[in-house]
Amino acid sequence: MAQHSGPGADPAVVAHEHGTREAHHTPTAESAEDVLKGALAGLIGRLPAAAEALGSLGLDSLGRLELQVATADRGYVLPADLCSVESAAIGEVAAAMSRTERTPGAPGTVGRTGADLVVLKDELRQVFDQACEGDTEFLVVQSSLPDFKNVAPHDALSILLSEIDRVSQRITVALPAYTLSYIGTRTVDLTRDPSESGMASTHVMKAIGGRRTRHPVYSFVVVGPAAQAIADIDWSERSTFGDDSVFGWFSARHTKYILLGTRAYAQVHRSEQLAEVPYQSHVYVEGSITDAAGTRQGGAYVYARDVPDSRDAQVFGVNTDSIFDLGGHAVSRRNLGMCEAAVIDVRAFEEIVVPALRSNPYALLQPELLVPAQALVEERALQEKAGRQAGRHQNATKEEV
Repeated sequence: MAQHSGPGADPAVVAHEHGTREAHHTPTAESAEDVLKGALAGLIGRLPAAAEALGSLGLDSLGRLELQVATADRGYVLPADLCSVESAAIGEVAAAMSRTERTPGAPGTVGRTGADLVVLKDELRQVFDQACEGDTEFLVVQSSLPDFKNVAPHDALSILLSEIDRVSQRITVALPAYTLSYIGTRTVDLTRDPSESGMASTHVMKAIGGRRTRHPVYSFVVVGPAAQAIADIDWSERSTFGDDSVFGWFSARHTKYILLGTRAYAQVHRSEQLAEVPYQSHVYVEGSITDAAGTRQGGAYVYARDVPDSRDAQVFGVNTDSIFDLGGHAVSRRNLGMCEAAVIDVRAFEEIVVPALRSNPYALLQPELLVPAQALVEERALQEKAGRQAGRHQNATKEEV
């Protein structure tokens, strides 16, 4: 019998147990409306009325994806476009749902509603094996399940969790669990708040017993031999992308990234720092931070570009295509059918990209933002120069007095 909780659990089983965040029901006896309302109750903490608008319940993109997984686990397909109709009543959405071809509660069953999961599992295993070749010590996995094609989110999640569980027996695996909302709210609870950078990390914590690192914005869920050591460090007291940061930790060791259905590669900002690009700056954000060590008033330095509505966010956008292009042989790509997969060797990437950025500091930015980005850098340089001159003038005046 599969174990249903803790580090030794079967990840596919636990993912389905926890994905609904509610009590079990008999799937064959439920109507679409009962399933939808029950799944929503697990997400919002109350049973909604059929007349309530789905858009009024405050579900973010992660919540909507959780809703799709929960309804699929109980035998119904909830198309993504229905989740995005803000004005549609719950009863109307339920009426448009259809039964799945797979047996509810049986994770990983091959059905006509998705791709051939046997082939998919084999392809994903090959990607993980490629990334773990040689002297790899750490593996960072970043995925965007909503961007997977021809496969239901719950099936993709079950296969992904199985692979993470397999390789984490010998290699430490990290998944981004960023909480950028802290920058605006100035409060975060890393023991409860879900990841805002993909649902996979949340399910790894539940299914495989992952630990969450201590940083109010750039936290990771880690599982494997070095998970405890990484989770014990208070990364908020360190720099954002420097040698002492978690990104510096990855850089100093044999680390590879696996990107599935996404080109979001935050590690590239360490290359920007090493190259001393003129546009990178950081701001200190204070607030209330709750983690495994308790609650405290503290803060952390965050990339200024991550501050919502800031000028940095508007003009310093990275061109993700440039990340892959500049990375050259350090980036290995393949098409899995359901998504594009990329394996990036962190050290090899930095060896190529840092010199390229020193030669052309703006090489990673979106081309249409080049002129405003350079203008902002020049404006700040003039302001800093004026500030230094004013300071020297004040000092000279004091000496005369």
